Order: sequence, then C-alpha cells, then structure tokens
Amino acid sequence: MTVSHGVRLAKKLADLSRNPNVDQVAFLVPDLRAGIEQWNALLGEREWRVYQYAPSTLPRLGFRGGPGQFVMRLALSGSGPQIELIEPVAGPSLYHEWIKRRGYGPHHVGRFVDDIETAMEALRREGAEPVQWGTGYGLDGDGGFAYYELTPDGDTIVELIQPPRRRRPSDPL
Repeated sequence: MTVSHGVRLAKKLADLSRNPNVDQVAFLVPDLRAGIEQWNALLGEREWRVYQYAPSTLPRLGFRGGPGQFVMRLALSGSGPQIELIEPVAGPSLYHEWIKRRGYGPHHVGRFVDDIETAMEALRREGAEPVQWGTGYGLDGDGGFAYYELTPDGDTIVELIQPPRRRRPSDPL
C-alpha cells in the first residue's frame, strides 16, 4: 500500500461514515478489569458494558484474508467519542500483532456506518480488504466491524462499526 492509496482509502472511509466525527477511540489493555479501574480513576466513575467476542458470539470472523478464530473481551463506555477497551484473549489477531510491535495503549479510532457489508463491499471496489472483521454479534444477527490499515506499516488503523439494533446484555466483569 502506498501513502496515496492510504489517503484515498481514508477519504472513502470518511464518505461511508455516518458523520464527520470520530465515534470511538480504542485502547488495548492486558487486563480488562484493571483497564476499567484506570479509566474510572481518570474520568470518574463510568458505566461500562462488557462483552466477549468469540466464534460462539460472533458467527462470522475474518483475519488477513482467511477465517478468524480470535477471541477478545471488550468494555464500552460513553459516546462522543465512545471509549473502547480491548483485552485480547486468543489469536491470531490484529491486536496480538499490534502488541508485539507497539505494546498496549492506543490502537484505533472507529467510525459508525449504517451497513457494514455495504461499506466493506464499497472498499473492496477501491482495492481495500479489511485486516480483521466480524459480523453478527447483535441479538438479531446484525452488527459488525471491519479494521483497515491506512499506512504501509499498519500504524494507523480505522475501524468501521455497524452497531447492532439490539445488543445482548452486558457480561459480568
């Protein structure tokens, strides 16, 4: 991928998004409970929704052009932008690659889209494939996400997110 391709991809990602703002900022953490405690200390006590995404709860997964088998625990809080904490559990995954190269901390920004499949297909037509993706985590089988690397070194990542109409209840921490 060239830098100019990354710029074109960034513009297309912006075109597909619901609004011009960053909807989510995500951080990789080694321990979800400790990450939540740290963020609560920084921002004040917040409500967090916790989920585990795995092949059993995320029926369609992909990673680097093949099937995905990754497992992660995540916590979501707030909006404008939403804070997401991700604890990688099993890989291979984009998270494990990132931690090996860069360690824990800031990972990606997210943008909301109306339909993840339509967005992914539009990006395929531009020659862009998601690095990691998953769909079907909502109660109605909707909801999905797809990560795109914008730079040749993979150090700038944007996630497109289709929030589900109905989420399953938060998992216990």
